[in-house]
Amino acid sequence: MAKKNDTKTTPEKRARFLSLLSECGNVSRAARLAKLNRTALYDFYEKDPEFAEAWDKCAKLGAYALKDEARRRATEGILNPIFYKGQKCGVKREFSDTLLICLLKAAFPDEFAERKKAEVTTPEPITIRVIMPGESAAQAPEPLQAEA
Repeated sequence: MAKKNDTKTTPEKRARFLSLLSECGNVSRAARLAKLNRTALYDFYEKDPEFAEAWDKCAKLGAYALKDEARRRATEGILNPIFYKGQKCGVKREFSDTLLICLLKAAFPDEFAERKKAEVTTPEPITIRVIMPGESAAQAPEPLQAEA
């Protein structure tokens, strides 16, 4: 029978967890590989601000690793085996257009973001002020005057 993950979080085990978290970006996986109880780690996160800060930094590094992997799969592709009559006879490199689109939308939101169109009919004139994501009200252009 496999030993259940330990709830004791020694400094060495926490360091191992943080290292794994920075590589994979997944708390559950990093905790399992470090042989630590995930709930105990979250408790320690709440109690120790230094550990929480290190956790947040490692989680961000893990997120960057995911972004790097998405970029690799979109631009370099992955090799998938080809089988014929139950035997592997080759490989085919496949790219992810979906990942490429996501990366383009993130890198160039003005060019690749989804466009929305809304039409509103009112009996009286209204004032419309459009505030784009990331803008403050002070940065938004003057309101548009719409006529009924």
